[in-house]
Amino acid sequence: MQRIDRVLVSAFASTLLFAQLAGPANAAGHFSDPDWKPLPKASGRGQTAVRSPIDAVPGRSSVQGHTGFASAAPAASAATGLAGAPNGSSRAGLPVSPFAWSRTYWNTALPADAPIDPNSASFISFLKSDNTLDYVKISGTTSDGKWGTPVYRAGKRDKAYVIVNSCSSYQPPEFGSVRIPGGAQPDPTSDASMVVDDRTAGLIYSFWQASYDSGSDTWSACGGTVYYRSSNGIVGSLPESNEPRNYGHRGLHPFTYAVRYDEVMSGAIDHVLRIMVNTTQCHHVFPMSGDECGSTDQDDPPEGTRIRIKLSVDLHGLGLSPQALVVATALQTYGAVIGDQSGASVELKVENMVAEGKGWLWDGLLSSGALSAIPLDDFEIIQLGYGS
Repeated sequence: MQRIDRVLVSAFASTLLFAQLAGPANAAGHFSDPDWKPLPKASGRGQTAVRSPIDAVPGRSSVQGHTGFASAAPAASAATGLAGAPNGSSRAGLPVSPFAWSRTYWNTALPADAPIDPNSASFISFLKSDNTLDYVKISGTTSDGKWGTPVYRAGKRDKAYVIVNSCSSYQPPEFGSVRIPGGAQPDPTSDASMVVDDRTAGLIYSFWQASYDSGSDTWSACGGTVYYRSSNGIVGSLPESNEPRNYGHRGLHPFTYAVRYDEVMSGAIDHVLRIMVNTTQCHHVFPMSGDECGSTDQDDPPEGTRIRIKLSVDLHGLGLSPQALVVATALQTYGAVIGDQSGASVELKVENMVAEGKGWLWDGLLSSGALSAIPLDDFEIIQLGYGS
């Protein structure tokens, strides 16, 4: 794939560029994915400077309705303005973005006038009755880090492994050679999940039921997820994607899986998050390509539902910790996509720093109840399919 840095292009030239980045279609066809079912855990220093709520977020859109920012040729629509230059370098003091383009579905703030789904109140009411807690629980903050997600950065010096497929689920061909840092460990739970970001290869991988055998020096996993950094981050089976090789987790980009430590300490999370709920409807909407089918109740939000904290909620007046305020600001600015069943409560995960060997860094920063001052009634559902 051709690599292009800092380029200003016309709408027509940008359309051609995206076509180049998309590359050839994968003949294997990516339409199935293993079920992922996370769960909870938690506990309760440091000052974090919280940056920019909605109007101060770079790249904030003022477009109404369906913005179309996931389009394979975003420059074709002047209204969306999403032909941004490739995001090849990190902003000063901030984590490096996992996206090559400055504006995608995943890292574009919701406009203040984003359309609210007509069934928003019913969806929220269902979530209140179907989940064990009336707020978003944060998983992975306990001393053992369990039910968080380890996130590793791989480089040229790391060994490349052929990942053994431990189940019958489809595994992308990119898993035939994956660089994994020495000493990496998955989350020590039944999910055994982890994310590997290989910026040199331009790929972001996610593993489920990952396992390392030290005797044979081999890695295995059930199926697998891979997304290309040069893409718009939409799963390749959807027409909105500009990269047919993007595959896995029913459409969720790996960098939505967990709140990363570097993001929180930088003072801002500049992308959509993933949340899990007790059950999800047997239906899915953009940006998801599948669902776990946990309920036939029409008031149960389907997977792909985008939810945010209402703009009328004054987050600074809730007594949140600086770190909790960073997370809450992201949930109000970018929102979250419902993308998994938790089997208990509405939850989001944090990075498992313990599994990464860095220690219990969340101690005194975030706990499972860090967002308990924000009840589910303070959330609203964006129009289903928004962004398609």
